[in-house]
Formats: sequence, structure tokens, C-alpha cells
Amino acid sequence: MNGVLCILLGSLCLLQAHAANLDAVLCGPVCMIWCPFGNVMDERGCPTCRCRSEHTTTTEAPVSTGTPKVCAGVMCDIYCPQGHTLVDGCPVCACKTDDGWVG
Repeated sequence: MNGVLCILLGSLCLLQAHAANLDAVLCGPVCMIWCPFGNVMDERGCPTCRCRSEHTTTTEAPVSTGTPKVCAGVMCDIYCPQGHTLVDGCPVCACKTDDGWVG
């Protein structure tokens, strides 16, 4: 019966799978502002309603907290044929190019 429910209610099964991992970081909604360098992240790794001032690159590996990060959806009205740029592992409202950024 669970297989039938998952087929009919796929999003419900996805929510149940995320709810099963109580240590996962769940981010709330993000305001609809466009930030050319992505949003400032809070202490849990969730995007805030503030924009990053500039694009910074690091060569250090990200520090793992042991809990999986759940990213909020990209909330912008631009189509990106190569996908959205990632900031701290989460997509932002900027398109990928060959060099990774759109100005």
C-alpha cells in the first residue's frame, strides 16, 4: 500500500523521507530579492534576506557539521540553460556560465 501512496503522492513521500531525518537542517522561505552574489547564509546554513557583497572563492574544503543541508528553492524569474549558480552548495538567482558566474 505504501508503494501506491508514494506513486500517487510523491511529494508526501519526499516530505516523510526528510522528516525521518530529525537532524536535517530545514530552511524556511526566502524573500524574493535578487542577489548577484547570492544570499548571506545564517548560522544554520540557510539563506537570509540579505545579499552577499561580493563573490568570494575559497580553496578550503567546506566544514561538515554532520547534518545534511536542505536548500530552499531558487525564487527568481530567470531561465538558466546551464542551471543556477551554487553558493555554499545551494542554488541562487544567478545563471551558470563557462566561468561559473553571470555579472
